Amino acid sequence: MANRLVLNACSTYGRLLVTFFLGLFSTWYITMNLGLQGLGLVGLAAGSFGLSMALERGSDAAIGRELAEAIAKRDRGEISRVSAATFAVCVFLGLLVIGITLVLIPIILSGNLNLETQGDNVQRAFSILLLCEGLAGALKIMGTLWRKACFASRNILVDNFLMILERVGRPVVLLIVFNALDTGGQISAVLMWIGLGTLAWSALYVAATALVSRSLVPEVRFSKSDFNRSLIIQTIKNAAWALQFSLVSGFLAQLLGLIVNLTLGLTFNGIWAIVIQLAGWCMLLSEGLFRGIDPLMIHLKEERGVEGVRSRIPLLISIQGYVAVAITGGMVCISPWFLNMWLGERLQTVSQSSEFMTDGRSAHLLIANALLLQLGGILVRSTCTPLERTLFGLGYVRYYVPFVWFGGGLAVLISCLPATDGEFLWVPLGFMLANVCSYGVGVLWASVRTIGLQISQDLRPSLIRILIVGATTWGYALAFRTSVDQTILSVGITLLGLASSWGVVVAATDRSIRMMVRRRKLASS
Repeated sequence: MANRLVLNACSTYGRLLVTFFLGLFSTWYITMNLGLQGLGLVGLAAGSFGLSMALERGSDAAIGRELAEAIAKRDRGEISRVSAATFAVCVFLGLLVIGITLVLIPIILSGNLNLETQGDNVQRAFSILLLCEGLAGALKIMGTLWRKACFASRNILVDNFLMILERVGRPVVLLIVFNALDTGGQISAVLMWIGLGTLAWSALYVAATALVSRSLVPEVRFSKSDFNRSLIIQTIKNAAWALQFSLVSGFLAQLLGLIVNLTLGLTFNGIWAIVIQLAGWCMLLSEGLFRGIDPLMIHLKEERGVEGVRSRIPLLISIQGYVAVAITGGMVCISPWFLNMWLGERLQTVSQSSEFMTDGRSAHLLIANALLLQLGGILVRSTCTPLERTLFGLGYVRYYVPFVWFGGGLAVLISCLPATDGEFLWVPLGFMLANVCSYGVGVLWASVRTIGLQISQDLRPSLIRILIVGATTWGYALAFRTSVDQTILSVGITLLGLASSWGVVVAATDRSIRMMVRRRKLASS
């Protein structure tokens, strides 16, 4: 299991490195050509598309779990029946996304967009962009079965490669559109062709995924006789809990973006898009360490029972928590300088607008402070992710979904009321409280009820050590937080000090990590 986790982590971080730079380029390219309001428009379309992304992730997880159980039992007949049922569920969810998209388009257009001042063509082009984003999401959901076949068979390397192929689409489309139009001024044509290009790339991605999966995982095949109505209904019931979890937790940031747009306008929506992009990267980097752990835990349960699964949780949470502390602390430390290096010119222009009426650095500090709250929620979520993925893989998601609903509702309530007075920082605060409620309370409570974890004995030592390391690392990050005009050399020295203090505290507080490293060295020698 350890070797598979290492291989999965290496391939996942390779994918994240590629997508990180692609995301940096995409946001910078859109902002340079269309400004922060243009980024707000594209981000708003991506936010509405986030609903289909949440359904896609929920169907990803549910289908991966169903296929992993069937593949673990090595029963070809059951694999075919489960494949047919999950494909039917994917088609149903894809059609559902199309219907929801058609309902959302007029609602989004009624928000605080001010598109009327730019002409009817811009509003029509934005409608096309929204429709294409929804259709692209529906296509990806319908093709989920083939991509998750690689994931369920523990071929995470191929799954990561396919995800890289998907992420490459956005920058490729942007390059083609802006170079073909030869100007950023034709915003209506830009929006329309970004949407059409995204849809075309999604279709190519689904076709390529199907070809790769059918050749590498040939047992995931089905015929007309494999479709069974009762099994399809049961699969929908099993997926319902995963979809609820993904819809509330995965779509929450985009939903708060819709609230920001309705209350504060496109400029603040562009700022929120930057915040959730940076926080999302930190989340992916933190959680990528144990990506693919749910099918591994399913196979482990088949081999050694629940006790074998439970015995591995404390160490996994410790490692995940330390990594999350390092990544989020590093972003807290360098965020003002990084924002200036990445989008400095555009942020300075926005800072001088009537919406801020302050000096040229206010936008940097606003985003950095919002990111601080956002990363607090990401830290809680990432620390509990190995436990949450384990519970999900074992079929216990229904025990913590009510906490996710409560946390999501709390975040929306906190974001709506003060945001009308311009208090933007309440939005990331609501997001942080939602993660504390969902993961810090719900997942821990569910683990006690289901797999018999004892927080005082099994998890308390790990959580206390993570708190000590987190307080030290974040304290250093806030004390030596970079400034906008700092040099690269001084930033590098600051990060080196952060990494050194983090490593010293981890080594001093966690004896189990030291013992694990020693055992691995002895085994390799």
